[in-house]
Amino acid sequence: MSNLLDIAHYKIATYEDATQEADKLFGNSVFNYSKPEKLLALLIDSVTEEGDIVLDFCLGSGTTSAVAHKMKRRWIGVEQMDYIENIAKARMSKVIAGEQGGVSKDFDWQGGGSFVYLELKKYNQEYIDAIMEATSIKELEDLYVDMRNNAFLKFWFDRAEFEKDENFRSRDLDGRKQALADILDENQLYLNYADMNDTRHKVSADEKALTDKFYGEDEN
Repeated sequence: MSNLLDIAHYKIATYEDATQEADKLFGNSVFNYSKPEKLLALLIDSVTEEGDIVLDFCLGSGTTSAVAHKMKRRWIGVEQMDYIENIAKARMSKVIAGEQGGVSKDFDWQGGGSFVYLELKKYNQEYIDAIMEATSIKELEDLYVDMRNNAFLKFWFDRAEFEKDENFRSRDLDGRKQALADILDENQLYLNYADMNDTRHKVSADEKALTDKFYGEDEN
């Protein structure tokens, strides 16, 4: 049975089309439900003009940025998962090189342009990484002292109660790791822009300059 909402019937692309696009780009379907380029082109064309900024907070496989680039829009893509390195970033490199899948022919795309890949500076995430990598109770005890003094902890955290909690002290290494990770505020995994000039965070001059440029503060 054919899909009634396919390009042949209503000019609307489907997940099946997106799967074919992914197969051509990566040799396999990297996402089960990525969006097809023709659908994104329709949406982008409806609400933007050339030179406008297209923002995708969940970049995923990079379809939005790929189509925006081919349509001569500026774009910002945000992705938390590590696969951004091998999927979205790799896809945009192919777009710049002139790949001819998706809507490339519709917009006479021949390649060109550039993009900047940035990673957020870690804050609480550094503590989580250190907790997960710890191999002894002593390491966790030292980490807790650092966290107590410098990390962003959850609002309900009671230091006095936590430090006399016998249940915590009776846990094994993995149990203590989980308990320490649980008291970290997940809303502060990365450094806030407003805290960039706090010397405790050791933000370099180059990092500050690049961040200011991204936010347009260097023009003020």
